[in-house]
Amino acid sequence: MTRFIRTCSLTAGGLLVTLTGMDCLYSYGIARHPLMDIPENQHYDYLIIGDSRVSSLLEKDISEQTGKKTLVLPHYGDHLADVLKLTDYFLERGNHAETVISTVDLRIAQSSNMTHEWEFYAHEVRAQHYLKPRFPFLMYARNNRRIPFRKVLEEISRPVNTVRRDTRDFGIFQKYEPTREQKVPYDTSNLRLDLIMELRKKLNEHGIQDHRLMVAPLSPDYPRFHPGSETYKQVMRSHGFRLYDCANVFRDTSAFADILHLKRKTYRDFSRLFADSLKKDMRAGQPQMASATQKAARPH
Repeated sequence: MTRFIRTCSLTAGGLLVTLTGMDCLYSYGIARHPLMDIPENQHYDYLIIGDSRVSSLLEKDISEQTGKKTLVLPHYGDHLADVLKLTDYFLERGNHAETVISTVDLRIAQSSNMTHEWEFYAHEVRAQHYLKPRFPFLMYARNNRRIPFRKVLEEISRPVNTVRRDTRDFGIFQKYEPTREQKVPYDTSNLRLDLIMELRKKLNEHGIQDHRLMVAPLSPDYPRFHPGSETYKQVMRSHGFRLYDCANVFRDTSAFADILHLKRKTYRDFSRLFADSLKKDMRAGQPQMASATQKAARPH
């Protein structure tokens, strides 16, 4: 019996050591590269941050059209808690922005059970030290388990590069294909206003006083599946936020890949319209997305 217990203990200990080593290897491989290629010690005029729909704003186009240095950080599938974590990382790397524009709507702001992507965990491990005691792989399992070992090896072998390049194909063919999940009505009573206010407080503590909000473009089908989803905009304005309401910029489903996302062929149109609204904001002192919406042409 003693021998059996000893064998089990040695096996469990060996397995724990192996998992711990793998956990450290995963974290090192991922975190040796800046999260989302965010550089260090940079000053931006505009930081635009949010979920995947922020990716339809092209930072190079906006920078060129406004004459203002712009950084666009889309974190795919995120919620407001993820925006807070990403903002922390941006600031901890010594960066600063004059104006932060974060996305808000009932999809990104309503969830109370938020999970974080695995990149966040790896960078937290690095910040706290790789050998800090923890249960190996627990956070990966709780958050995002889609981490192939091949990916980690690629990250370890790849040279660190903070040059931000957009390699997407903007001419690809995309159909309008709403998903079943996007048609499930959001709970309008579960707006996470506390997280929005926490983000504003965090920015203020770092000397960033200009925090604005943006509602990304939504398909004309959106109101049919999500009735009564306009009230949160009034809540945001009542708390003093400057809100760019881009929900109805494009009034035809031909501009959209699904209910929430634009087709890539429309990205430059939207970037131009949003840059125009920023330039008008600079001149008039208030967001002017409504006028941009009125003159928006349907995509080709």
